[in-house]
Amino acid sequence: MSATPGPHPTTFCAQLGRDLTGGAQFTGLWQRWEGSEQERCLAWESGVALSKGEAQRAGELLIQGDAESVFRTHTASMVVVDAAAGAVVIACHPSGIHPLFVRATRDSMIVGNSLIEVGALNPEPDSAGILQHLCWGWTVGKRTLLRGVHRVDPGAVVTLAVASGELRPETTTVPWHLPPGQPADEVPDFWDSLEAAIPIPDSGKVAVMMSGGWDSRTVLAALLRKVSTDRILLYSHGNPESRELAIVRAIGRMLGCAVHLEPITPGMFSLPSVAEGFCRTENVLFPHWHHAGVSLAGLGVARTYTGVFGELVGGRYGTTTEGSFAQKVLATFLPQLSRKVPPSRVVDEVLSRFERTLPTSRPWFLSEEFWAAVQPELEEIRTECREWLGREFARDTATLGGLMEAFYLKHRAGQYAGAQPRSFLGRSEWASPMASLDCIRAGVALDFGSRVQNRWNRQMLR
Repeated sequence: MSATPGPHPTTFCAQLGRDLTGGAQFTGLWQRWEGSEQERCLAWESGVALSKGEAQRAGELLIQGDAESVFRTHTASMVVVDAAAGAVVIACHPSGIHPLFVRATRDSMIVGNSLIEVGALNPEPDSAGILQHLCWGWTVGKRTLLRGVHRVDPGAVVTLAVASGELRPETTTVPWHLPPGQPADEVPDFWDSLEAAIPIPDSGKVAVMMSGGWDSRTVLAALLRKVSTDRILLYSHGNPESRELAIVRAIGRMLGCAVHLEPITPGMFSLPSVAEGFCRTENVLFPHWHHAGVSLAGLGVARTYTGVFGELVGGRYGTTTEGSFAQKVLATFLPQLSRKVPPSRVVDEVLSRFERTLPTSRPWFLSEEFWAAVQPELEEIRTECREWLGREFARDTATLGGLMEAFYLKHRAGQYAGAQPRSFLGRSEWASPMASLDCIRAGVALDFGSRVQNRWNRQMLR
């Protein structure tokens, strides 16, 4: 992995020293604070474009400490530099879909939304991060694929006061779940929050990344309540003769929606295409996602909606969507049972589920040299998992199912599933229920009996 020549149109990066006015270097999508006598600037990443006015109002709220309002209004991550006050505010959206990265030393810091650009000064691979990515498709906690470059925890708001040559962080967290003490009847209606998560542009076509599965069908159902079928394009890629794409064609015929299907070709996996993909996402697991962004922009689509949403309705990847039917039924009682056992038991149970996915012998795709070098770091990976789970347990997610959902939401959802919508950055606007804080909270607050199960969905598609 190497740095691209110069900033990409979808990225921002800043190198900040003790003197935020004269020593700071900004590249990419930074905006000066118009109409302000103080030296301020801000940058943000969002699927749906923010006006400068909206971004500046959000920046003011972050400085005042009201990140909750910002995250509920905008599906964006932001960085605000207030040179006059000598402070920096780094706010990462709770969904994790808009990541932020930091490389910090005692008297300087680099922050941005591109792993490549933040790590460009010293792009040393992190072998433990690489192993996690190869095994799971994501890295745990603050770790990334580059040594010394840390991921900002989703939902974290880091305020750095610059004084005495040090960057002293103070971190608060906006929870992804229902805040403690809030009555259950205040949870937003599920369908209302879903519809709000897919805003409709005033004009132009809209597209749905359509697999034929229940994730995209759920999003399409909500979209049909807001826009006429003549504006909707169903997009999918893969083998045109496959059963999955046949389902997409059938849905299009039934509803009267246009359908655009593309085969996956070798050109999508060319080195230039993959390199372009790394400018938008920290990994390029599915290069055809990036091709979809190019293709849909060429078709004049104003906004694209992505699914991966059924995981919310089904309890993410928690105990209610894993294992046998009996285990799922048992999971109904786990929230109550897990509160009656010591916290360490709950953390141990969740940790054991992920430890079982770590290799105990050298996988075929790893060289002997790499496998030998990474052995000392396997225990470090377990320690990182335990520390992360312990912190989440302390934030009132103290149930087995809650910890499972938190772990996957803040890791797999943002780094793996979130790569699909971020493939559209700089090409067309996009929206996803997975990037909506209200939608996430409404989904995880559903009781077991209201959740759709992955197993049942697989039965339907046979």
